[in-house]
Amino acid sequence: MIKSAKFEIAMITLLGILAYGIQIPFLGFFQDDWNFVYYYSLNGTQGLLELMTIDGRPGGVWIYALGFSLFGFKPALWQLFSIFFRILTAISAFLILKRLLPERRNGNLIASIFFLVYPFFTLQPLSVSFAQHYVGYFLLGCSLLLTIQAIEQPNKFLLYTIPAVVFTLAHLFNVEYFVGLELLRPILIWYFISRGNGAPWTKRLGKTALIWLPYFLVLVFFVLWRSLFLASLGIRNNPLNALTDSGEIVLSVIQYAPADLALMLGSSWSALINPDLFVIGPIRNLYIALSAAVTTIGFYYFSRGKYLSAEDKSTTLRVFMVGGLIIAAGMIPAYSIGYILNNKLPPWNSRFSLPALLGLALVISEFITIIITSLKVRHFFLSSCWV
Repeated sequence: MIKSAKFEIAMITLLGILAYGIQIPFLGFFQDDWNFVYYYSLNGTQGLLELMTIDGRPGGVWIYALGFSLFGFKPALWQLFSIFFRILTAISAFLILKRLLPERRNGNLIASIFFLVYPFFTLQPLSVSFAQHYVGYFLLGCSLLLTIQAIEQPNKFLLYTIPAVVFTLAHLFNVEYFVGLELLRPILIWYFISRGNGAPWTKRLGKTALIWLPYFLVLVFFVLWRSLFLASLGIRNNPLNALTDSGEIVLSVIQYAPADLALMLGSSWSALINPDLFVIGPIRNLYIALSAAVTTIGFYYFSRGKYLSAEDKSTTLRVFMVGGLIIAAGMIPAYSIGYILNNKLPPWNSRFSLPALLGLALVISEFITIIITSLKVRHFFLSSCWV
């Protein structure tokens, strides 16, 4: 653990527990969770493999086989498992941002917390269904961190690169949601190679390509496996169909992408202001109000010494660029099979936003920084957002 990040990691963990953990006793299995419960109870790991093959993700069967062997059919343990990996993913996101934008300490924490509790994705209670997603997300974060380490410590290049490639293989074959984010890896490699490096751009480009090569080969192998081999088994949603549908999917994306962006960045926040939560009397509302007050006051006072200071405004453009790239790359898997969020039924459409959440969080957090110029007002406002 990086010493200077202990406070941030503690805050992300605490807020993750407050946001999701205290609900565990009241949650069970929901919707598609029961498919996994049924197939495992019927035929064990073989049943899970059958279900996962139908769904086009046989490589993720190990998570469920391990999960059911450890947790059985106890919903609370599955909830703990999914929340644990979601918090770990938020921590890995913070550590990546910390390396990308080291001068943006406040903003990195805020963006990571928004990433953790972003209100558009509301399917967290489906702990079994999304277990593979949370694990895959975390593996991607670990892989990117190891890639950065390999570049910054060339004397230990293979020590970091080998597990980074293994984690890449694991997250891709586990679930296809994050394949678009893999396209950002060469940009990440180029950035860290170029930082403080006065070598000609052609030399840096060659080095970038060389470092990216093993990840690129894994990515190509996965796409071919997913689109050719699994397609021969009759699975649905072949991503290469976008190249053979006379441009219909591309035109649909161009038409609806702005609406999806408005949905994810704007209207999803309006759902937080539910009038039913402001009715005085119900125990549930009193509990929510009390926890909201405690969380707001606690975060404000515990973090004010570290975060009531101005940050370098020169990073604003970079933050929006990074956020935009993550959103664009993150939506590739959904768009490649013609899935438009605005045309899908909520809240199930929110699952397609998972890969884009960090980009959305970056854009929202930076936008708040620009709009609310007073440090104290901004800090209090952000503290109230975590409830």
